[in-house]
Amino acid sequence: MILVQTDGTVTALDETDPHRAAKEHIGPTTTVFTCSSPPGAPDGFPTFDGPLVGFCGDNAHTETPTVNVKAWALYGRSPIAGPVVLVYDDRRKFDEAWLGKLAGNIPGLNSTAMREIAESRGLVYPG
Repeated sequence: MILVQTDGTVTALDETDPHRAAKEHIGPTTTVFTCSSPPGAPDGFPTFDGPLVGFCGDNAHTETPTVNVKAWALYGRSPIAGPVVLVYDDRRKFDEAWLGKLAGNIPGLNSTAMREIAESRGLVYPG
């Protein structure tokens, strides 16, 4: 299980219960979402095998309105704001090589389109 911050920092968590981890690192109320590895992702994108489950703050768009670009890219749909806890649906551990890709500079994440989408929704795009 990992914590992805809005500044792109990725931290492995020792907690084994994602609900407890979310409560500790995100807040008392969270929204749960699933991620599927995007088809046709560019080389260097941290694709993954199997669904991920993410936890973000219920009111993150107003309370912590900074976009979590890496979590948004993994989610692949609307912008995600604030810190995010991610875990494989089957609770297996993340591969170290995958964590290294996610922690690094991911191709395409500083796109003008993502920035414009975020700003059109009143969110802050980091950087």
